[in-house]
Amino acid sequence: MPPPRHRLDWYQDNETLSIVVYATNVNPEDLTVKWDSSHLSINYTLLEPRDPDSTTQTVQPLNIQLFAPITEDGNISSGYKLECSEKKFELRFKKQTSGWWPTLEASNITTQKPCSFSKIDETILTDDSTEQTNSNAEEKFLQMLKEIYAKGDDDTKRAMMKSFSSSGGSALSTNWDKVKDDVFE
Repeated sequence: MPPPRHRLDWYQDNETLSIVVYATNVNPEDLTVKWDSSHLSINYTLLEPRDPDSTTQTVQPLNIQLFAPITEDGNISSGYKLECSEKKFELRFKKQTSGWWPTLEASNITTQKPCSFSKIDETILTDDSTEQTNSNAEEKFLQMLKEIYAKGDDDTKRAMMKSFSSSGGSALSTNWDKVKDDVFE
């Protein structure tokens, strides 16, 4: 049986951060909380259900990389408090710096390194040459179609016109016998 998932909630004011973990039958003796200024780790086990044949279930640790630093001192008066009830437990920490956090966890966005304009110029030049290559290929394709149309007989021209205009430009055929009765969508 997989371990139960964490249900987590959090709230704050300018000075404190509160994290609430919802879990039924948490064994308070097996609840451990470890943290430094920017990381929080919570481990706990659930008490055995009323069924005497089942065993205590260990819950995976809950690891949180915090948005901003909290105090590292573990004294209740200086920044940490734990309240445990039957259906949840709540942790309170004092923030190192007063202020409002937009999220609980730090984002995974890394800061960008300074940009080299020579690389940008190189990229732009490469993109231009790719566009020129595409442009040349399109011109060659259109030239080929013009030649087919110019050298074709009346049925070929009629087939090309009908297939292209009826399909809205998505189909092109040179076989009038096939195209004359077809409906293009």
